[in-house]
This record gives sequence, C-alpha cells and structure tokens, in this order.
Amino acid sequence: MKNILSLSLAFAVICFPSCSDKDEPKEKDVFLELVTEIQTRSTVVKMEFVDDDQMLVDAGGISITGTYSSGKWLLNPQVSLTSGETLGVTAIYPCMGTDITAIPVDIKKQIDCLYGTATATSSLPAARLNMEHALSSLAFNIQGSGTAEKVSFLLPSEGVLNAKTGNLKSGEKKLQELLINRNMNAEGWTKEVPDVFVIPFSDLTELTVTVDGRDYPVKIKQEIAQGRKYIFHLIYTGSSIYPVGVEQVPMDQYTDREQSDIRKNDLSITYFSEHTFQVNAPVIDAIAGTICWGDGTGESYAPAGVHDYAPGNHVMILETVGCADSFTISNIEYMEEINLSDF
Repeated sequence: MKNILSLSLAFAVICFPSCSDKDEPKEKDVFLELVTEIQTRSTVVKMEFVDDDQMLVDAGGISITGTYSSGKWLLNPQVSLTSGETLGVTAIYPCMGTDITAIPVDIKKQIDCLYGTATATSSLPAARLNMEHALSSLAFNIQGSGTAEKVSFLLPSEGVLNAKTGNLKSGEKKLQELLINRNMNAEGWTKEVPDVFVIPFSDLTELTVTVDGRDYPVKIKQEIAQGRKYIFHLIYTGSSIYPVGVEQVPMDQYTDREQSDIRKNDLSITYFSEHTFQVNAPVIDAIAGTICWGDGTGESYAPAGVHDYAPGNHVMILETVGCADSFTISNIEYMEEINLSDF
C-alpha cells in the first residue's frame, strides 16, 4: 500500500508542471501596419490613395510592397515586430526602384511622387506616414487675348531621390513643354490653371510662351524649392509677354500659404500741362514691368522710355516685378503728385 501511495504522489508531481506549461498563453505575433496621410493644398497633386495603389516600403532594411485595398495597406511580405524593437519605416509612392535611398525620378511621367518616414514598435505597430511631395509644380496664368499654345522652359528632367531624407539629386537641364491650347482673357483664368510637375533644387531663368504661333521669351528669376507650387502671372500685350507676379504655394497642407520673394510694385505719377509735353520713364531696377501712360497707351517697361503727352491731366502707372526699393526720376517738371502707397 505504501508503494502504491508513493507512486501516485510521484505521478502527481510529474503531471503538475506539465499541465501548467500547457495552460500558459503564448505571446501573439505583432505585425507592422501602415497608416498614410497625404497633406496637400495643390489641385494637381494626388489627393488620396485608391485601391491597387502601390508603395515601395523599407522596414528596417527589409524591402516590401504595400498595396492599398479597402482603406488599408496590405504588406507583402509581412514584417513581425519583436518586444522592445523600434523599427524605422520609409515609403515611396509610386512603387518604383528597389533601393529606397536611390529612387529614379523621370519628370516625363508627370506622376506625383510622395515619400514619408515613421517608426513602429510592438506596442504601437502602426507606422503613421505623413506623405510629403518630392517634386514641385509650375502653373501659368496668362492674361490677354488670343490662344496660348504652350510654355517651354529648361529644367532637369530626371533625378534620384533618397526617400529617407527627401533629398533629390537632379540631372542636367533639358527643354520641357507644357501644352496649353487655351483662349486667354483680360482677367486671366479662374479655374484649371495649366500646371506641370518639375524637379526641384534648380533655378528657372527664362520661359518661352507661344501665342498664336509666335514665340515670346520671358525673363524669370525663380529658385525652385521642393514641395512648392509656383503660379506665374503673365500679361500678353499683343507684342510681348511680361511677368507681373508669382505666388508660391506650399503643396503640403500643414504649411501656411506664402508669397514668393519676388516683389511686385506699383508707382503712380500724375502729370499736368496746358501744352504738349514730354516725360521720361522713372529708372528702377526691375526684372520686368509695364507702363500705362494714362492716355490710352501702354508698353513694356524700359528705363530709357520717353513719352509725349497732349495737353491736360494724365496719371501714369508703372507696374514692375522683382524690383528694388528705390527709383530715380530725371525730371520733375509737369509732375503734380507721386503715389507710393503700393510701392
């Protein structure tokens, strides 16, 4: 009987830990998830992801593909997160290339290029990616009459993007064209202003605008920064085209709207004489401008300009862009008033 009791106790001791191991819950696998947000205020760019959109994703050195489906990103292959691990995540849209630090960018494709970085842990496995714009955009709003056919310019057509840093190394400049084929009006276009993606980190120095089959060169001084839309306002006089201003709008929604560093100035001078008289245009250092002489005539600004007036009162308005904060008037005869409120 004693032997039977000892055997029973030994069996119970052996079985007890075995049962405890079986009942202990296993640690569940935690997998990486992606949550994306496109922050934008520019109509040309991608506003949201749709089904079957794909991104190239780098998760801690592992290259995976993310496919958008029913409001979620499906990752292939899945990436598990271990306890205490912090995983760096970088994504690029559209899915192109294999090296997240050397993504080829071809501007001829005219596809909005988005990138974002975030981190994920086993306790917070959803990496929240605020997708930023790697490219920039140019828009052209032209006032006048006739048909604006196209705008040509020299900017890099290719580049290499490091999606981890946002740095985009541009290639050589090549001729690019934005086809417009649209009738102009005196006020300019109020919607669907023609625009085009461009590679940033370069200087735009000249445009060629084609109107009714004729090319008009336009001098421009504008540095193209990343993630910005530049809206150039141009006026066609029938014999020339000149810029009157440029808006610089951040493409990312969380950045406030800004004006560009190019200044727009208006100078108004009132002249009077009982006889015919002649005046010289004010001298001002400007990229471009126009003079409305106040007698029904006007022309592109030239520092050496001279104008003949009939007897009477006339208000000359000089509009310039990219000018300094001072000007010179060689002769104040016949001058009644100078208005500097918009200078």
